[in-house]
Amino acid sequence: MSDDSQGRQVTVIIPAYNAEDVLGQQLQALARQTSAPNWEILVADNGSTDRTADVAQSWADKGLPVRVIDASGRPGAAHGRNCAAAVATTPILLFCDADDEVTEIWARELLSGLEHASIAGGRADRRTLNQRGAWTYPKETPHNYPFVGGGNMAIGRHDFQQLLGFDESMIHGGEDIELCYRAQRSGMTVTTVDAVVYRLRARSGLKAAFHQATRDGRGTVHLVVMHGHEIIPKRSPMVLVRKVAWLASRAPLAVVSGPHRTLWSYRIGHLIGLIQGWRLFRTMAW
Repeated sequence: MSDDSQGRQVTVIIPAYNAEDVLGQQLQALARQTSAPNWEILVADNGSTDRTADVAQSWADKGLPVRVIDASGRPGAAHGRNCAAAVATTPILLFCDADDEVTEIWARELLSGLEHASIAGGRADRRTLNQRGAWTYPKETPHNYPFVGGGNMAIGRHDFQQLLGFDESMIHGGEDIELCYRAQRSGMTVTTVDAVVYRLRARSGLKAAFHQATRDGRGTVHLVVMHGHEIIPKRSPMVLVRKVAWLASRAPLAVVSGPHRTLWSYRIGHLIGLIQGWRLFRTMAW
């Protein structure tokens, strides 16, 4: 791939925080792209204290058009993505995450999705990189508007600028859902392309599942605080009662079964995250 920046059409943006153990695998996946566009890859280093930047530089030394952007000013993937997008000069932005792996036709198929919509994304392969029973982000919250994940997204740079990027106040997650919502409210369209696949890497261990779940719970409350129930439908208090009943009834099974223990940890974490969100935002909305 050429080091000449002239004529580049695509910028791939990867937010990264302490990702030295996994970033190289994502960069290798990008290097294997078939029909790769004329692109640049920006790794937005969100204040890493490990060798994340060195890993990125090692791939630049191999000829991959990758460079590191300082995104240490504020924690969160939204800030990292926005910092990299601010220095991008290409008409198209592709987003992926440091700890996942894209497939060989990811870029080609994602770009094809932009021929039919303002924002394009794909689906997650939750099996290839994970052991059987691993926790892989179970989706508990329904949404009124279609959305694609920030780790598997394409959007025109002009549209991204019009939307003012990701909302960096959403440090609890959900910034991709919120961006897609604002896009559709402004008349843009969102599509999912079945051929666009990324291999999601599950965080390992009960602690990771619990931590992510509490974050998701707080993020759910934050979305409702920001946009009412436009994105997330209002639910009956009985849903909360059933959630607590499920946790109580499955607790004995979680003690003896690894997969059940992981799911149970996620769901109790999500409930605790909701409670934290209610306290943080001083509302019982969810």
